[in-house]
Amino acid sequence: MRRHSATLGLLAVVCLPVAAQDKYVGKSCSDASCHGSFTEEKVVHVPVSRGECDSCHEQTDAEAHRFRLIADGAELCYECHDEFEGERVHAPVASGQCGECHNPHASAAKHLLVKDSSGELCLECHEDAVADLPHTHGPVAAGACSSCHAAHAGDEAALLIAPARGLCLGCHKDVGESLEVEKVKHAPAADGCTDCHQAHGGNDRMMLVAEGAELCFACHDDIQEAVEDASVGHSVVTQGRGCVSCHHPHAAPRAGLLAKSCVEVCMGCHNQPVGGGDDRVAAIAHVLDAEAVRHGPINDGNCVACHTPHGGEQASLLLLAYPKRFYATFDEGRYALCFDCHDVEAFEEETTDEATAFRNGDRNLHFVHVNREVKGRTCRACHDVHASTRQHLIADRVPFGQWEIPVGFEPTATGGSCAGGCHQLYRYDRESPVVYAGAQ
Repeated sequence: MRRHSATLGLLAVVCLPVAAQDKYVGKSCSDASCHGSFTEEKVVHVPVSRGECDSCHEQTDAEAHRFRLIADGAELCYECHDEFEGERVHAPVASGQCGECHNPHASAAKHLLVKDSSGELCLECHEDAVADLPHTHGPVAAGACSSCHAAHAGDEAALLIAPARGLCLGCHKDVGESLEVEKVKHAPAADGCTDCHQAHGGNDRMMLVAEGAELCFACHDDIQEAVEDASVGHSVVTQGRGCVSCHHPHAAPRAGLLAKSCVEVCMGCHNQPVGGGDDRVAAIAHVLDAEAVRHGPINDGNCVACHTPHGGEQASLLLLAYPKRFYATFDEGRYALCFDCHDVEAFEEETTDEATAFRNGDRNLHFVHVNREVKGRTCRACHDVHASTRQHLIADRVPFGQWEIPVGFEPTATGGSCAGGCHQLYRYDRESPVVYAGAQ
C-alpha cells in the first residue's frame, strides 16, 4: 500500500487572545462562539459534529489559545481515512493537498467539497476539457465527473473508474448489445470509443472527433482517394450525415456495415427524384413493387454490381461505360457495363438462330435497333434497367425529353408486337417470320 503525503491544504487553527474570554466557553470548539458556524453547514465533518476537535488539533498554548495539527499533510487525513491505492494518483492526492478539494470542517456540498458540485470543482483545474464545446457529454453537463473518473486514485488512464470501452457501454447498452449480436463489427467500436468520439464534448451532438466523412477518411484513405479523384461524385458521401447515411458506425448484420439490404439503403433516397436539371436522377421506387420483374442484380439486392457507391468516372455512378442518351453509335466499349454480363453476339450478329430471342425468323432485331452508325437505340429505348411490370424488363413508357414514349409491347408464344411512339405496329415471330416491305 503506497502512502502519499506532503503539505495538507489545512491550516492550524490559531485564535489570538481577546479580552472577552467567554468567547471560548462551550462544550467544544464548534459549540463556542468562534467556531459555532461550522455546525450550521449542510455537511459537517464527523469530528466537528461530535465536538472532537482534538482528533485533529492539539493545544500548544492555553493562555494564547493556540493549536497545531497533530500530523502534517495527508498523514492527518490518513489517521481516519484509508490511503488511496492505484497505479495512477490524482495530483492533489499525491502531493497531500486534500484541502484543495475538501473543506476540513464543514461545507454546503457533499463530501465536504469546497465548491457546490464536483463538476464545478473539477473545472477549477480542468476547464480546458470542456472549453468552447457547443455539445457536452451528459455527465459533464450535469457536473457528474465521478460517473467516469475516480477522484483520488485508480489503475486506468485519466483515472477512469473502469476500462474506457466498458465504461462507455455501461451506459450505452444499445451499442453494446449490437456489438454482441451483430455479425459485422466496426473495428474502432469493438476496440474502444475514443477513436471516433470525444469523451467530454464536441462540435456535434455525437461528440465526434471530426465532422462527416472526414472522420471516416482518417482510416479509410482508399475511399477518400476514390471520392476526391472521382469526376462523378455521390453527394450523400460528402454532404449531410456523410457515411452514416448508408453505413452503421458500430455494428450491422451485413457486409460493409449496412444496416439494411443494399437495395433498401439506396431506396432511402432514390424512392423519389434526386437533384434537378441535367443532374436530376429519376425515382426508381417501382423496384420495391412485389410484382415487379427486377433486373438480376437488384433482385439479388446488389446495386453495387452496376454502381459504385462513393464516386466514379461514369454517369450515374456506373462501374463501366453505358450510353447516357437515347441514341448512340454502336460500339462494344460503349456498352461495357451491359456486356460484362450479357453476350455481345446478341448485338453484333445481323442474323442468328440462338444469340437472342428478339428476332423475326433469323433476323436479329437487337442488331436492327442498336447496331447503327447513326441513331442506334440504346437499351433505355425499350427497357427499364431497374425493374418493370413486363418480362425482359420491357418498359411501358420510356423518357424522351419532355415526352414519355409508349412502348406498346405485347408478347406471344413465339414473338410479339410493338406499337410505340417510334414506329407503326410491327410484329415479329421467330418460327413464322412476318414480312414487311421496306421494313428497317
